[in-house]
Amino acid sequence: MSFDNSNRINRTVEQEEALREERRRKMMFGSSSLSPVEAKPGNLINPMTLNVSAEDTQLVISESPSDDMVFVNNKVYMINANLIDEHPENVEIFSMDDIDAFAKDIDDVGFYGVIVCRYKRNEKRFEIIAGHRRFRGLRKNNTELIPCVVVDNMNDRDTLTFLLKDNINNRKWKPLDYARAIKLYMDKIQPYKNYQGRSRDDIAEFFHISATMVHRYCGILKLIPELQELTNDSDYPFTAITSASAMSEEEQKLLYEKIMEFVNVNPSSPVTRRLIESLIKKIKNGTDNQKVTPKAVYVDDYIYKVRTQLSKINKGEKVVKDKKQTLAYIHDLEALIDEIKSKL
Repeated sequence: MSFDNSNRINRTVEQEEALREERRRKMMFGSSSLSPVEAKPGNLINPMTLNVSAEDTQLVISESPSDDMVFVNNKVYMINANLIDEHPENVEIFSMDDIDAFAKDIDDVGFYGVIVCRYKRNEKRFEIIAGHRRFRGLRKNNTELIPCVVVDNMNDRDTLTFLLKDNINNRKWKPLDYARAIKLYMDKIQPYKNYQGRSRDDIAEFFHISATMVHRYCGILKLIPELQELTNDSDYPFTAITSASAMSEEEQKLLYEKIMEFVNVNPSSPVTRRLIESLIKKIKNGTDNQKVTPKAVYVDDYIYKVRTQLSKINKGEKVVKDKKQTLAYIHDLEALIDEIKSKL
């Protein structure tokens, strides 16, 4: 290693690789020199205040642990993936988007984190309570030993509470995620809590949302599956769609058909709240046989839409549908501009 005239450190390829490996070990395991951990009785981990310190070491668990094994606070255990199960409620509630891209990132730069599991002692299995996407990303790359922090003193209700809180703080939720999570909370956590006031206020406090949004999210699960999926799509105003929750199943099916009819006939026109409310009103009044037409759209409208799509892309929300929709907006905007120019 040496310094050049610009005061930059020059390292050989071997030195760079050694330094990279050293950093990875420190970030992933907490210590550059790994040694087995002797599991001794002591304070079990508090998963709400995880803090893996620099003194932590690892223990490899490739087979089912012994009956008397105790998992030590804030230790990283390398556990065989075949001993780990995903939490069934997490699979039911939350979508697992972009796992392939996440796995590629892990493959490119490495994995510098842990999965949080609880140990189900009677079954001698580990169940994930935080880190389902990380687990899937690692398994996508055929990783066999998974770095885990383990807790074995958590009951089913506390596990669900931790799972929901972890997702609240670490995941961007879609409306349908909220709807399913709120139902889970109402069914399996809230009945055992002592709280004062309205049930809706307790839910709002737990999920860090307003009581009004609790009401709207709860309405999603009263919709037919086709409308539920639309609420998860940012191109559709979910708060307007949830107002259809009071409609009959047949009326909801008709609403979905009318929305799709509009989209197919007017691919470059936005589905607005006003449009959804108008369709619902017509269906309730029995005047839904009229053809749905888009409102007049001007240059400013398209400029706004293009800017909105650009903002999405800059925030990393780019998906194929956004790309197609953006190109459609740009095409229509260019057509309007050409028409204006020809008449000036």
